[in-house]
Amino acid sequence: MINNIRLVCKDGILISIAVGKSAYCLPRESNADYTHVEIGLWSEPIPELTGYADGEIILDRLTVYGYVPIEILSKLLNTHNLIK
Repeated sequence: MINNIRLVCKDGILISIAVGKSAYCLPRESNADYTHVEIGLWSEPIPELTGYADGEIILDRLTVYGYVPIEILSKLLNTHNLIK
């Protein structure tokens, strides 16, 4: 099972964060203290995430970024002014 949350930032970035047994996260289990998460983005490439992309980054399509450290996620949310 994957736990997923979708967030909207003030600059329009849509972020999906997934954790769980089937997600690209660490640890790969449910209800854990995660050190790495799976992120889905519908936006232009974000330099901090480029190395974590699962496949080609294509504009206007969902790009999945696996095993993203929590610290990078936190910085990303602060940079893009999370609102929801």
